[in-house]
Amino acid sequence: MATAGAVLLSTPYLASADERGNASGSAAEQAEQAVSDLLETVQALEEHPISEAETPEAALTAAKVQDRRVEVLQMRTETDTVYANADGTLTRISAAGPVRMVKDGRWVDVDLDLKRSADGNVTAAAHPEGLRMAGEGGSKARSLKAAASAPDDAARDLVTLGSGDQKVAMQWKGGLPAPQLADNVATYPDAVPGG
Repeated sequence: MATAGAVLLSTPYLASADERGNASGSAAEQAEQAVSDLLETVQALEEHPISEAETPEAALTAAKVQDRRVEVLQMRTETDTVYANADGTLTRISAAGPVRMVKDGRWVDVDLDLKRSADGNVTAAAHPEGLRMAGEGGSKARSLKAAASAPDDAARDLVTLGSGDQKVAMQWKGGLPAPQLADNVATYPDAVPGG
């Protein structure tokens, strides 16, 4: 919007005149309104600067007009953020792992803080692979030896990532107490006999 206004200001003003050479009031009013609209747009940008734009071209224009970087949404990935800079260049910032994910059709930041689900299990607030941890349940083994020798069907999923044929799970034999949650840590007190 501000770019269009800047173009308007740099374009020579052509006034219309009536038969006697008097400037037309409507053209003058239109020019005054255009300047007023432009000033409102500039003020709005100062109060609420554009921080992201869909295309590189739009982001570069916004960055130049505002003299500040603007994220290019078309170039966003789970690990990459691309900014258009005021000098006309692009900067890519890459993370070693996912920092955001698509959830319900929109990008959200990865949030590893744990919360208890309605079924008593534990999930991360926003995890790209759907991290899930076991809640309270089962009978605690009386010793490590008893836990190790328990039948395989006594095992339950302790931690799972993914779903369907992409699911990976670590299992636990024996019961578990309700985990104590603190940010991104789940502690199962006395889950290990004698521990």
